[in-house]
Amino acid sequence: MTKEMKMEFIDEIATQMTELHFNEETFDMDVERNELGFTEEAQDFYNERYDEIEALYDSINNRLNQQDVKDMVKGFRNK
Repeated sequence: MTKEMKMEFIDEIATQMTELHFNEETFDMDVERNELGFTEEAQDFYNERYDEIEALYDSINNRLNQQDVKDMVKGFRNK
């Protein structure tokens, strides 16, 4: 998975968690920029979830990569 794909994956999960937590209070219109964005509280929540999900993803990915290496070494030894 590319870094961009990883970020999109984590962003999607963090965004869904934020929307579920805040419901109608998730977004606010920034009149100066004419943009819809997270409220300040929702942004803080999103940032925390993003960091937690990224740490979990990295931990799982590292374990899987370690297991792949072990399996490759084991495969070479069995030849």
